[in-house]
Amino acid sequence: MQGIVTIDVGTSSLRSSLYTMEGACLHSCQFHYGPEFMGSNRVEQDPGSWEAALLDTLHGISLYCSEHRYTVEAISIASQRASVIPLDAEGKPLYRAIMWQDKRSIAESELFAKTLSPSAVYRKTGLRIDSYFSAPKIMWLKHNEPEIFDSAMKFIGVQDYVAFLLTGLIVTDASQASRTLMMNLATRQWDPELLAVVGIPSSKLPHIIEPSSVCGHLTEAFASRVGHASGIPVILAGGDQGCAAMSLGMVEPGVVVANTGTGSFTLGYAEQPQFHALEKTLCSAGTIPGSYFIEAGLITSGILMQWFVEQFLKELPKEEAFSTAFKEIMTSSVGSNGVVLMPHFKGVAAPFWNPLAKGMFFNVTLSTTRGDMARSVLEGISLDMALNFALVKETMGGSVAKVAIAGGMTRRDVFNQMQADVYNQPVWIADSAEASSLGAWMSGAVAIGVYENHEKAFEQIQAKNPVKYEPDSDAVAIYAKTQQKRLALYDVLASSKVYEAFAER
Repeated sequence: MQGIVTIDVGTSSLRSSLYTMEGACLHSCQFHYGPEFMGSNRVEQDPGSWEAALLDTLHGISLYCSEHRYTVEAISIASQRASVIPLDAEGKPLYRAIMWQDKRSIAESELFAKTLSPSAVYRKTGLRIDSYFSAPKIMWLKHNEPEIFDSAMKFIGVQDYVAFLLTGLIVTDASQASRTLMMNLATRQWDPELLAVVGIPSSKLPHIIEPSSVCGHLTEAFASRVGHASGIPVILAGGDQGCAAMSLGMVEPGVVVANTGTGSFTLGYAEQPQFHALEKTLCSAGTIPGSYFIEAGLITSGILMQWFVEQFLKELPKEEAFSTAFKEIMTSSVGSNGVVLMPHFKGVAAPFWNPLAKGMFFNVTLSTTRGDMARSVLEGISLDMALNFALVKETMGGSVAKVAIAGGMTRRDVFNQMQADVYNQPVWIADSAEASSLGAWMSGAVAIGVYENHEKAFEQIQAKNPVKYEPDSDAVAIYAKTQQKRLALYDVLASSKVYEAFAER
């Protein structure tokens, strides 16, 4: 029997899964890790954690394949985006990975914006100049770690590093490259003018291929370490958010997907680059070859619920702590009895694009309960996602046929209902919460010719009985008023220079 292995490289874990050629998940192995959140806006991770995760999970898949007589026909990678790893001439990391949440390169972002017009950069790349993306991180290395910068033969992302470990080749795909601030969205290649600002030649970056393409084959050396056959095609499926969106039906215009993991990302499909009039959304190369995705992202969402549980229920075991938190959420009312959370714990991307923004609980009184605060975390995340949904909808021309939601937090009915209420639109949740992995399967199946295209692959795996959540009119009204208060609060904090006063540089 034949199968396809997917590798979903997330922020808090790596998951390898074996799928049938029809898209049924047979077995998964997960390896947990996590970035280190440091002072001075730094977020780093040891690149060795990804190698350890690959060895552990792919070996587990190998054991399952041997026991159940499956042969692996392809390995398809979906991954987090916009992190940076400098490699030496032998392919060894010279520095810990500078992660996508890292904000140390604010000064470099400002320099970038002084060198080239931000509006021109937005039209060329589909991105705002922000430390979220790869180019300012590389510039930071140049300015602060010149020996590392000069010694680096390549600057690559996490997906690229995983593919390199498997194949020995350094390649990226357009969906990942378009998150660097160095790829021209029209040509889908590295842009000389942008590279000149960063100060690197294209030879120091990976070769760009289209997503859903074979980037190489599993080397004999790595295959022997994990128990698989050498020569298996390795496919770059693309960014994890795009892969998740595909598996939820974003294979044609009119569909919006909201996916919540460590962060939350709202995406819409486009056949041509589309730009927001005020440059508040992003436009990236999609994970379907030749497509484009409109996107607005919230940097910290699911990780905030984890933070809350760790800080406010630390006396309980992890699973019991989460269960208790959600039970207490249900004791609070819509609107969290007035408590408001600003979920900007690592700055904010869309809609405000302020790397100096901070998280806060507001309107806490002596009558506030832990349940109120826990609910305000979920509501703060949802209400910021609602702002991003409105931006994506506006960029798409104001018409959305369907909203699909995904991610680990969608296992909780209260969060799903909350999204329907803040969007004031029905939302649908698919059968599987592992949408990124399923999207990687789609890309792998198309790349090796099992299906003609992504639309055909989606027809095979689309949910037969998706759950639908309808907005509640009373909750819609309460959240509309809460949103107005939150926007007023943000305006006061931003205009009074409070964030600058507490900035870490």
